[in-house]
Amino acid sequence: MTSKHISSAAVLATLALAGCVVANTSDSTNADEQAATSAPSIKPGPLVNAEDSFRCDIEGVTVARTVKDVQDVVRFAARTKRSLKVTSSKRGSHSHNPLICPETGGLVLDVSELKTLSVDSARGIVTSGPGATLDEVFVAAAARGLNVEMMPDYTGISVAGAIATGAHGSTLRKASSVASLVTGMTVVDGRGELRVFTPTEIAAGAVHVGWAGVVVSVDLRVAPEFKLRYGDETWNDERLELEAENLVRAHDYARIHWWPEHQRYVLDYFDKVSVTTQGNGKNEGWQQSGALSAITGNLPSILMNNTGTEDIQCAISAVRSGFWLSSIAAVDTPDSSHPVGTSYQMLGGSCAPGTCAWDGATRVKTRSIEIAFPLVHLKEWMGDVRQILSKNRGCFPLLGIYLRFSAESPVALDLAQGHDTVMFEIHVLENIDPARFEASAAAYAEIQQMTVAKYTGRPHWGKNEAPTFVGVGPRAYEKWSDYEALRASVDPDGLFENAFWRNTAMGAVVAHAPSCAARRTCICASDSDCGDSRSCVAGFTFPDTRVCRKAEGTGCLRGYECASNNCSFFQCR
Repeated sequence: MTSKHISSAAVLATLALAGCVVANTSDSTNADEQAATSAPSIKPGPLVNAEDSFRCDIEGVTVARTVKDVQDVVRFAARTKRSLKVTSSKRGSHSHNPLICPETGGLVLDVSELKTLSVDSARGIVTSGPGATLDEVFVAAAARGLNVEMMPDYTGISVAGAIATGAHGSTLRKASSVASLVTGMTVVDGRGELRVFTPTEIAAGAVHVGWAGVVVSVDLRVAPEFKLRYGDETWNDERLELEAENLVRAHDYARIHWWPEHQRYVLDYFDKVSVTTQGNGKNEGWQQSGALSAITGNLPSILMNNTGTEDIQCAISAVRSGFWLSSIAAVDTPDSSHPVGTSYQMLGGSCAPGTCAWDGATRVKTRSIEIAFPLVHLKEWMGDVRQILSKNRGCFPLLGIYLRFSAESPVALDLAQGHDTVMFEIHVLENIDPARFEASAAAYAEIQQMTVAKYTGRPHWGKNEAPTFVGVGPRAYEKWSDYEALRASVDPDGLFENAFWRNTAMGAVVAHAPSCAARRTCICASDSDCGDSRSCVAGFTFPDTRVCRKAEGTGCLRGYECASNNCSFFQCR
């Protein structure tokens, strides 16, 4: 596998013409000049992700404002033997795991200021710097009558971050990830040289996971602008296993929110309509959650997670499943039950810094479990989930079990590589005490571990916690070797490798410590890993899983949280 090796000056000129480099485009590959590169300005660490759910213990962060800055920092790190990782967001990272962390004491390179955009209408391409947000890409494309067809629910993430983690929407009519739209990609490799990926290498590395160089330019395929009409339906879930795939295939974009604890589901969907159709509908979900959090703070977490029972959690999920309130605002749409709007304002949304639930006056912390598996196994998987919940009380108050879909993707580390895929997600409102479990945590853990083990599940790269990824690379991805060959050629000296890489690629041993399972840094192996007055036990339904349940003598109101599954006189037996 080879890439196009061209002169730095030529690439910089191309990037400048495309609008990706706005200043200081001079460069030299002279070895003496490389060696003389001065140390970059470094702001001391640590690096904190957007939700403050993990921190990287680093030397500091350095900011790049040009592609040459990127090259200089990479060469400095390589010369001084510093581990280097990259962020393309001022918020540090939107991931729920330490994917972005370098080795302890390493550097983080911030490329969020490389965000210039250009649109080539004739070719149907948007060229973006790594730090441009998807929102900014959509606005630039829309100004030229174009649109990016695939987008995740949250569109405030950067382009480089979106493709790095396989961020996706939901449809079975084509691959649903942003990475599947990549037609061009330029990176700075582990020795500071610019490389333009060939089409074969794009297929191997568009979902780059931060291990295949520093992305400095991305070309995304765009389509003529279109509008969408939204709708939703609430039904009993008795036949959902048999009907789910057809329900989704019937629409241009569709998702399923499943509440098996209440035998209900909501199908919400978007269908294409003429661009002349009246309506300026908008997805306001992230603004709504931020506004609600500003009022309630952590009260919902306290009520759901610290009252000794799942009853409040389950009552909320009952309301959600029975009285669905869409986040799509029907602006200027005659039929308010079916809002119409431009696609980029309907399929996803975002929130301004300081107004989001995770960065307001009270930081509300959530975590997400998301695992992908082949669509052909959906019926069997849903049966397994029902079986788990028949013995484990579990409720899903935020979005239900959120099912999204994708047609087969050609990208090596895409969640849908090789087959039509379903991605299930559980959004969890975290306990405000990081050493304590959330309500229904044991049920969530058994579903998660069962899916990874039984269905060779692929954890979403930006969600889940590090233990979920142990050995998952070569085990779950048929084209892992293609990606590894590209990664090794781009970074022969391992500059961008980190503990998360070793965990994923080689199944590195996860360290155990008191309460590590509650803190999501391990899957329990002993009672001390659990803490919170819990015992580490096998799952009731899938014995190979290991979950934490309330120990004997611990107070209970429902038997399902007890290690013995027996609650008598308010005590686990």
